[in-house]
Amino acid sequence: MNYKYLKRISLFSIAAIPLVCGAILTSSVNADDTNTSDTANTNAFISFTGKNSPVNPVNPDNPSQPVNPNNPTGHTGDLAFDYIPANLNFGNHDKNANTQTYSLVDPFASGYKASDDAQDPVGTSMGQSTVLKGAQKDYVFVQLHDMMNPDSGWNVNASFDGYTNSGKTLNGATINLKDGNAQKLSADGQSWSPMTGVSNNIQLGSDNAPQNVLSADKSKSAGITQIYWDPSNISTTIPVGSSSVAGKDQEGFRGKITWNVNATPNSGE
Repeated sequence: MNYKYLKRISLFSIAAIPLVCGAILTSSVNADDTNTSDTANTNAFISFTGKNSPVNPVNPDNPSQPVNPNNPTGHTGDLAFDYIPANLNFGNHDKNANTQTYSLVDPFASGYKASDDAQDPVGTSMGQSTVLKGAQKDYVFVQLHDMMNPDSGWNVNASFDGYTNSGKTLNGATINLKDGNAQKLSADGQSWSPMTGVSNNIQLGSDNAPQNVLSADKSKSAGITQIYWDPSNISTTIPVGSSSVAGKDQEGFRGKITWNVNATPNSGE
């Protein structure tokens, strides 16, 4: 046998193996290098519903502390009142031939007695004033929320339909709201920041004419807003001779304040 020939063949064959493997490996690396970018997708989801549950009244002193004032409105929607004072009681007084202004009866004021309230029939309060006792002061407040399109602001106004009782009217009577303030709740619900623009010396006549209370443009309208008064700055004025329509016995007169909030599209531009 020609071992020399076989040796040459074997050496040739063994030497050729690395060349073939090298060619395969080189081909594989070159194929990966051509894939220099890639794209893939992930789905993301979110949904929204309208404001279908009421917003609770917030403590005007310290929003981090709970508060449970009587008779929240329970109103829902993107723009709505959360709370308004249910009653303003201006007390029981003797008839007077002159124009008189009477302060709101604050049930938390020193020396308050139930008999101070307006009564009808005798001995029965027509409804205690809706006042919230704060840590530093007492409040009569209105609260609203705005979850609308950010291109809208809003306006709050109020009107008064006058005092009546069984066809008798206290002609020309007014309700007076003096030196009101406004504040906006922070996004985290932990603090208040003051707002400007509350109308001063609001006088609600007996003719149901709406009077502006507060306007907010789109830059400051979103979220929860409160408008509040010190009870001592709320009063009613009865013109000369009006109380003479009351009978000789105690007689109570009722009226209604209507609060309205309306969107003002594209405000603040």
